[in-house]
Amino acid sequence: MAFFDDFAKAVENYPSISVTLRIVDVAFVSGAQGPEVNVNDVYKFQVRVINNGHLNLTNVLLHIQGQNGAQVSAFAAGPFSAGIVSSGLGLTVNAHGSQDTADFYFNATAASPAEVVLVRAHISRFNANLNHILDDHSSHADPPAGTYSRKVFPV
Repeated sequence: MAFFDDFAKAVENYPSISVTLRIVDVAFVSGAQGPEVNVNDVYKFQVRVINNGHLNLTNVLLHIQGQNGAQVSAFAAGPFSAGIVSSGLGLTVNAHGSQDTADFYFNATAASPAEVVLVRAHISRFNANLNHILDDHSSHADPPAGTYSRKVFPV
């Protein structure tokens, strides 16, 4: 059963090898808008899930955490907490594709002396399928080829 054990391990490790997450579209929502993030400002953001590999990912749920005194929420008005898990059906991110989440929100509850990470996201759960490998990589194939050979005589 070595193949199946190796395959199971490959699927388990797939996100760390073939998926990239980025915090994108960060924008001010409310508070004392200025050039910097201020304590109690609310900002919205999305998480971009980039699938660089051959598995299709379905039902992708993200664990989103506030860092260094920031808190996160699924709603601009809160409630804000240290961490949330995205809800609903989850994202579908096909092989070699990307998908952005709906908006999430953060606020900073304390000042920091230097630039610090305010939001962190990682995959909480996902399902995978082989449709891309089995469908998109199974097309025109030469070789193999069949031929027919005969000598041709003049009429």
